[in-house]
Amino acid sequence: MIRNLTGYSHQVWHQFSLVRYAGVHVRLGILNYAIAALLYGVVGVNHHISALVGHAVHVSLGFFMDRRESFRSMETTLAYGIPRYWFIEAISYASVVATMYIMIDLWQMNAYLSRGVVAMSIATALSFGLNYAWTFKYKT
Repeated sequence: MIRNLTGYSHQVWHQFSLVRYAGVHVRLGILNYAIAALLYGVVGVNHHISALVGHAVHVSLGFFMDRRESFRSMETTLAYGIPRYWFIEAISYASVVATMYIMIDLWQMNAYLSRGVVAMSIATALSFGLNYAWTFKYKT
C-alpha cells in the first residue's frame, strides 16, 4: 500500500505542473513571508516596503526554479523568459499591494494574515496562470 501511495504521489508530481509549482512556491513563499515579517515585525519597516523586498527575493529565485522544476521549460531562453516573468510578477505584486491596501489600510485587518494568506494566494494564482500560458508555454 505504501508503495502504491508513493508511486501515485511521484506520478502526480511529474505529470501536473500545478503540483510542482505549489512545491516550488511554498518554499519561496515561506522565504518571501519570512523576509517581509522580519522587516515589518522586528526591524519596523513599513508593511508595503517589507512586502516589496520579500517579493523581489521570491521573483529573483522563482524564474530559475519555475523554469527547471515547475514548468520544465528549459527551452525558454533567458532573453525570452525573464522579461515576461518579471512583467507577470509585477502584475502579481500589484495584486498584493491592492489586497494589502484594502485589507490593512482600509479595513484595519491583521497585516500578517492579510499578506500571508489572502494577498499571497491571489498573487500565486495569477502568477501560475499567466506564466503557464505565456512565459513557459514550451514544456519538456
